[in-house]
Amino acid sequence: MLAKLSLGTLGLSVGGLITLIGFYAYFNDYATLNLAGFFYGIPLLLGGLALKAAELKPIPFTHPTSPDILELREKQATQIQNQIRKDITRYRYGQDAHLDDSLERFGLNPSDEARPVLVGLREENVEGCYAL
Repeated sequence: MLAKLSLGTLGLSVGGLITLIGFYAYFNDYATLNLAGFFYGIPLLLGGLALKAAELKPIPFTHPTSPDILELREKQATQIQNQIRKDITRYRYGQDAHLDDSLERFGLNPSDEARPVLVGLREENVEGCYAL
């Protein structure tokens, strides 16, 4: 579940809320709440902004996965297929593109213009075999 949640958005929301509470406390002379708002809210807000700037969104499924394909996945999917599916369907931070590390391990280090762009994921039943 945590993979489906954007940490950047969470940091912005919580940090913004705590910062606003800190400003409210500052203008109404609540010293303790004021300090908590500034010392916790502003760093959370800045951390959320940094994560949001380095965020790589998950790749969506192009077709919904049917229950029979889910059953086939449980029986036949390899560890690599499961790892790829889990890796590209979650938020990533600090990478230029999905599967960037994999291309680098194969010795392929394409430039930004030559790098393929992954736009969708589909699971299928191809002649009784699980395909990703």
